Amino acid sequence: MEIQGCIIICFVATFLWQTSVISSTVDVENSMSTVVVENSKSTVGVENVQPDETLVNQMWSYVVNSQLVKSMFNKDDPTKCITSIYDITVKDLNGNDVCLGKYKGQVLLIVNYASKCLLTSENVDNLSKLALEYAPQGFKVLIFPSNTFYENIGGNNAGITLQKEHPEFDVFYQVDVNGANTDLLYVYLKKQLPGNSWISSNLWWNFVKFLVDKSGKPNQRFETYDSIESINEAVKKLLIQN
Repeated sequence: MEIQGCIIICFVATFLWQTSVISSTVDVENSMSTVVVENSKSTVGVENVQPDETLVNQMWSYVVNSQLVKSMFNKDDPTKCITSIYDITVKDLNGNDVCLGKYKGQVLLIVNYASKCLLTSENVDNLSKLALEYAPQGFKVLIFPSNTFYENIGGNNAGITLQKEHPEFDVFYQVDVNGANTDLLYVYLKKQLPGNSWISSNLWWNFVKFLVDKSGKPNQRFETYDSIESINEAVKKLLIQN
């Protein structure tokens, strides 16, 4: 897998370099090309063509800093000893440690929440119905407020308010889901379920949902706009499994 990843990265880097050269060639064609006609043969030469180094550097930086590259070359992987989410400890709304091992045997849906997102009301309503319907069968929705996308107005207080209004959820302390300070839980979830983009496992917005099976293993990732119906079906399938 690592070799395949390296091949892909080299291919992308080469493609970007060639693309920038072609782009630069077109830009300078009128001013820097010379046409020499000799013995009924014409040759076109381009002098001093330089690639757009700014574009190349920016794109190369994006590739090098992608989650794919980091996962291949990072020897200090904080998740290397984690076998399930049960090995992870998070913080409750009061800042106290909570071992996720307390949820052994349950199906979980882990969600990054923001209080003032355009999708907040719809998601909270759908998740509430889901939580109430399947709670008797061993299902729980775990909410992690996050201001990663600058829409969790009120910080941790937003989580406290949500918990009071929706006791069917378990709401935790505000966390980062992307970046240098990403919470360990989300480092693990993104590594196990990187999503549809091979270049980055990052969450693209609020209300990305990770479905976890009864053994604490991440089972499926749902992006922000995936339908509640598809989530419902996936939850039902896991609940009937031993």
